[in-house]
Amino acid sequence: MAAVAEPIFVTPQVYQIFRYHTAAGVSILSWVGSAVLTLVWLWYGVVHRDRMIILYQSLWTVGNILVIIGALIYGGRWY
Repeated sequence: MAAVAEPIFVTPQVYQIFRYHTAAGVSILSWVGSAVLTLVWLWYGVVHRDRMIILYQSLWTVGNILVIIGALIYGGRWY
């Protein structure tokens, strides 16, 4: 249940960026770092065929990518 519930907490950040068309205060570097580490865990889940890790990290990957795209479009900072 946590594998589905926890990644939902990125939803307010995604909503804020795309609803108000601003990424002021969003660090692109932080979200890229998070995405890279999430992809490492996703790869680990795939290698070990662990469905919960794959589900959890897939959801986090989607959230990370949405925030990164929004930050790039709407003026996030690289620091």
